[in-house]
Amino acid sequence: MQIRRVLILIFWVALFLPVSLSHAATAIYTYDSLNRVVKEEYENGRVIEYTYDAVGNRLTSHSYMKSFEITVDTVPSGLQITADGVNYTAPHVFTWEAQSTHTVSTPSPQSGGTGVQYVFSSWSDSGAQSHSIAGPAFDSTFTATLQLQNLLTMSLTTAGSGTITPTPAGTVTACAQYLCAWYTSGTSVTLTVAPASGYLFFSWSGDCTGSGNCVVTLDAPRAVTAMFLPLMLQDRLPTSKINLQSPWSVTGCT
Repeated sequence: MQIRRVLILIFWVALFLPVSLSHAATAIYTYDSLNRVVKEEYENGRVIEYTYDAVGNRLTSHSYMKSFEITVDTVPSGLQITADGVNYTAPHVFTWEAQSTHTVSTPSPQSGGTGVQYVFSSWSDSGAQSHSIAGPAFDSTFTATLQLQNLLTMSLTTAGSGTITPTPAGTVTACAQYLCAWYTSGTSVTLTVAPASGYLFFSWSGDCTGSGNCVVTLDAPRAVTAMFLPLMLQDRLPTSKINLQSPWSVTGCT
């Protein structure tokens, strides 16, 4: 009977001993001069502190979460971020308790000056543009990457004289000109023109030149203007007398 009890005891010790050792390994213990535990610091940031009386009896225990420095930054640095509904300029260092929950985001788009903006691309922790994070139990950094975009402004010398079609289309935005669109910096855009009835395409000006289709690279804000000329002679003379090929010529007039 005694042997059975010993075996049962050994079984239960063997069963729970690994758990106890595992638990012990997750904490750092601080002892006083009498070898009493006065502080336990756990990997998740929790700290428990103990006090004792003169004869060694434990009087109090106080549990709290440690605070750590959390940096929220942007690429490129210096853009705007939001933490818990408050706006900051990145990088900004916060002191947050471990496991405390906070919401971080970055506005998108953000202006970078005339014809320049930044749009949200990703967070270093793969979170959404606005998402919640649990404060880590160590100093750490969360970084939002924003993509640089440049504006392409397309104009006509005469309203209604023709069309400009950009390929790719970009992200169209309202403007005072014929058409404006945002593009990721470095994008090459092909511009195709089509004259309206009664007009002939003449030439480009601005960041496009010549009289054919134009390819413009958006490595900076760009602006182009398409000039269409009215076919005024076509309304006044028989078409057989007008050569619209380049160079123009008119025959049969004296």
